Amino acid sequence: MLLSFIVIQCYSNPYDLPTEEAPLPVEPKDTIPPEISQVYFYTTTSTIRITWQTNELATTRVYYGISSPLNQVQDTGTSLTQTHDITISGLNAGTRYTFKLESVDASQNKAVSFDFSIQTLSAGSDSTPPSAVTNVSVPLISPNPPYTTTATSTNLTISWDANTDSDFAAYQIYRSTHPGVSLSDDFVGTVSSQSTTTWTDTLTGVGYWYYVVVVQDTSGNISSLSNEVAVARYPIGNIFRLEKNSTLTNDYLNNLPPASSPAPGYYQAPTVFLFCDALNENNGGIPINTKLAENFALYEFVWSSTAHAWNHSTFNGVTDTTFNYANLDPSMVNHLQNIRNKWGGPLILNSSYRSVQRNAQLYGGTYTYSRHQYGDAVDIANPNGNDYTTWERIANMATAFRKQDSPYCNSSTGCSGEGANFIESYAATGTWIHADWRYERNFSYQNY
Repeated sequence: MLLSFIVIQCYSNPYDLPTEEAPLPVEPKDTIPPEISQVYFYTTTSTIRITWQTNELATTRVYYGISSPLNQVQDTGTSLTQTHDITISGLNAGTRYTFKLESVDASQNKAVSFDFSIQTLSAGSDSTPPSAVTNVSVPLISPNPPYTTTATSTNLTISWDANTDSDFAAYQIYRSTHPGVSLSDDFVGTVSSQSTTTWTDTLTGVGYWYYVVVVQDTSGNISSLSNEVAVARYPIGNIFRLEKNSTLTNDYLNNLPPASSPAPGYYQAPTVFLFCDALNENNGGIPINTKLAENFALYEFVWSSTAHAWNHSTFNGVTDTTFNYANLDPSMVNHLQNIRNKWGGPLILNSSYRSVQRNAQLYGGTYTYSRHQYGDAVDIANPNGNDYTTWERIANMATAFRKQDSPYCNSSTGCSGEGANFIESYAATGTWIHADWRYERNFSYQNY
């Protein structure tokens, strides 16, 4: 059974007022407790799952019992979240329990709910899961038409086919920054109307997000997972649908470094990619002039200045069968835009993303594990030809490793590096610089 409650006013200690003797203004102390809302209970014969939202990061704790005082406690430790999800197990069938929710923010302000009285299902109740949600989808580009100047947040609308079960209770949406979303990932939304088959999320920052939708019935049973959808958000603010391409994924799987090599975990086969209209043939893909950042469009990352052609089309007489797909790390694009902002003028990219098939055609196939294949590398042309001073300035804008001894990019000049994990000049005279962020993606989001 699904029960929902929206409400909760909580109180905390009064504000600490500065004394008249205070010589300097004091930053106001945060004394406002979190707000608890969107409380839902999901019951079975032996468990009750409780979810709620808070308007700021806070802890997750539940006090419960059959009668007062509520001397049983379950929590998730000291971790802070806005999406709270906890399951109480080992309960008696057909028994009424009382619950009180608690969330404490980073300033130790405590929000406590009123008491909820919820009964577990009786033995012999319906245990058949509802029908799974089908055809979950997201737009190719959000918004459409896409942004041309940077946006701080973007709405993403997810849609699906309606469930027709007679004991429908709610749709539930789960989200992760890694493929393979499960019910242990972030529970981000509920839709209680069976005929409402859309839900809108708001995304900020850059990265990858993955979604699934499930159905809960009136007996608390949960359906199997829907198909998973994936999106990427880039610095300009546009959100792009990511799509699977088994041929390209297999190319990576057949080209991974041996397990004995240094840091093999950073060479993983991507499972989803940007689908592009590579040849302007109206194939339903992303137009190549669509902006990814304020000063960079999609074609700049996948266009080859040396071959004067789409980066994955026919090259040296060989056609890449995956040329309409691209793997571009949003964080790399963000770093590149920041370097351009520090430089204060246009930058030309010699190369960025290369597919596995295309990469094998270059340099006699010697750069087998090039980071260009993994979408976190870029080759930046020297804006002043082979001027070494210019090359050094851009190198220090790209990486934090040398900024301390650089006269061009340090704290006194107001310029900090972008933390590239590896940089290299491909010409002794400094004609261009390679920079990549090969270790960065693992810490926040993944596409493998």
